[in-house]
Amino acid sequence: MSFVRRGRSSLLVAAVLALVVGGIAYGSIPDSSGVIHGCYKSSGDLRVINTASTKKDRSSCKNDETALNWNQQGPTRAKSVKGDKGARGPTGPTGPRGPSGPKGDRGDTGAAGPSGPAGPSGPRGPSGLKGDKGDPGAAGPSGPAGPSGPRGPSGLKGDKGDPGQPGASAAVSIGTRRNSTLTPTANLAFLSPALPVTVAAGQVVLVTAQITLGTSSAAGAGSLRLWICDQPNGGVITQPHPIDWIAPFAVQNSLNAYPLTDTLTSLPPGSYSVGLCGQITNLPNNWDRNDWAYTTAEVISGASVLSGPVGPPPTRGR
Repeated sequence: MSFVRRGRSSLLVAAVLALVVGGIAYGSIPDSSGVIHGCYKSSGDLRVINTASTKKDRSSCKNDETALNWNQQGPTRAKSVKGDKGARGPTGPTGPRGPSGPKGDRGDTGAAGPSGPAGPSGPRGPSGLKGDKGDPGAAGPSGPAGPSGPRGPSGLKGDKGDPGQPGASAAVSIGTRRNSTLTPTANLAFLSPALPVTVAAGQVVLVTAQITLGTSSAAGAGSLRLWICDQPNGGVITQPHPIDWIAPFAVQNSLNAYPLTDTLTSLPPGSYSVGLCGQITNLPNNWDRNDWAYTTAEVISGASVLSGPVGPPPTRGR
């Protein structure tokens, strides 16, 4: 039988049951013993019959039908017998003793008891040792001034003293500024952080600066000139010693520190910025790596400026 036929039979059975349970009955359905009688064909058609009917087509199955009977109510399940209560099992062994509980807090201090009676006076002790001599007392007030004596003769004129030595030089101001090294360009500019200074007449400025530069280029980096420079407020940056530059060169993936120190003399009184400056002289500019830079300046007054002969210029390979 196909699933379609089974489904139809189920629907018919459900319909018949609904009619029976709902109270719609034709004759004696179910019969007196509670059995429902039906007939079904191989096609899946199902009909309910009344065996007590006087009409044969309603009380029995036809030749091409098969009888199918079922109870309206299923058999009653036998009531189960409650089993006896099992015997109590043996008592298990005593478990290990648990850990000791935490120590209780200390109780409050009891009230102080009453004071006891005073004891009898003890015997007098021996005399102590003689103490040290005390410090002298403060001086008494001065007595009244006596009468002035007669004026003595004038003393002889003393010799003229030797001229004194000149005073030592002294630092008027000093300071340091830190920041990232700036990338050099074709224009002359500070590469270390510029430090402001104020110069009076006769003062000199000692400048020490350092930059950190490098390159990632396989061809390296060069064509760079470095100086110590000064720039008056509102003025143009200049190199006090323009022919005394250094020309560094860096190989690929390097990062190098380049320090310089110079003494700036003969500066007119005023305010300046000082530091390490630089300029690219030929392209390409391959300086593409940098790190921190420092500028330290000291304004000195009364110093003797040292100088010496200028040596031959270095052989500049780059």
